[in-house]
Amino acid sequence: MDEEVLSVSEVRRGWVLVSLGDGSVLLPSQAAEAMNLRPGFLVDGEALHREAVRLQAADARRYANRYLAMAERSTGRLEAKLRQRGYMPEVVRGCLEWAREYGLVDDLRYARAFAAGRLLGRSALRARLRKNGVAEEAAAEVTAEADDAGRVEELTKIVRRKYGTLGDREKALRRAAGWLARRGYPPSVIARVLERAL
Repeated sequence: MDEEVLSVSEVRRGWVLVSLGDGSVLLPSQAAEAMNLRPGFLVDGEALHREAVRLQAADARRYANRYLAMAERSTGRLEAKLRQRGYMPEVVRGCLEWAREYGLVDDLRYARAFAAGRLLGRSALRARLRKNGVAEEAAAEVTAEADDAGRVEELTKIVRRKYGTLGDREKALRRAAGWLARRGYPPSVIARVLERAL
C-alpha cells in the first residue's frame, strides 16, 4: 500500500528518518537518496520497511562487532546500544541472536569476569550484574557461585590496611563495617572480618 513521505530528516551521520503517514523508517542517507525519497513522494510502505530491515541488519552487525571488540559486554548493554541507535525492534532481536550464536556476547562469561574483578558480596554483585544488563539466569548462577565466606581472609587484609591505622578503634570498626555493608556482605561475614582485622 502506498504511503506519503511526510518528512526526511537526518538523525545521525549517514542516516535519515523517513516519516510516513503510518510511522517512520530509519534508512542510510544514500539509500534514501537513491530511492528519491522526499516529502510528498508516494512509496510502498511495506517494501520500504523490508528494505530498511535489510539495511539496518547489516549496519547493526557491523556496529555490534565494533562495540564488542572494545570490551566484554552483556546482552543487555548491547541491546541498549542498538536501540539507542534507532534500529527497529526486529533488527535488534536479530542482531542479538546473531551475536549470541557467534559467541560475541555471553552473559555468563561477562558475569564471571565482572565478579572476578570486584570485591562484592552476593547481594551487591547480583544488583550490579542486573544493572549492567546481565540476564537474570546468568546473574543468579554467578551469584550462587560467589563465596562470601571464602573472602574473609582477603577482606581482613584490606580492612586492616584501610582502617587499621585509625587511632580510634570504634571509628575504625564503624567505617570498616559500613564499607563492607555497602559491598553487599552479610552481617556474619562482616563480624568475622572485623574480629580478625581490628
